[in-house]
Amino acid sequence: MSNRMQSVLDALKEADVRIYNKLVTDECDDLETFLSLDNNDYIRLEFTTKMIRAVQKIQKDCENELPLEEVFINAPIAQQAPANPPEATDGNIYSGIELEK
Repeated sequence: MSNRMQSVLDALKEADVRIYNKLVTDECDDLETFLSLDNNDYIRLEFTTKMIRAVQKIQKDCENELPLEEVFINAPIAQQAPANPPEATDGNIYSGIELEK
């Protein structure tokens, strides 16, 4: 278990011991799992509204402290075909495209 997750569990224990007990019982022992908790998990774990608010506050604090990872992709910009090529309309923009018979 990482130091960051241990500090999260300590904060949860201070907020409400029941949250800590349920998460430890459910084996939520890594930060990624903790940050991915959502409404379905809250219902399954039978959290009260107060417990949910405490978890969401700590989740928000953790997300704000995580370093952002930026990736720049230097891909060439694709050339776009013209919207109405002259071959398609033959000078009359209302003629449409004729298919081969």
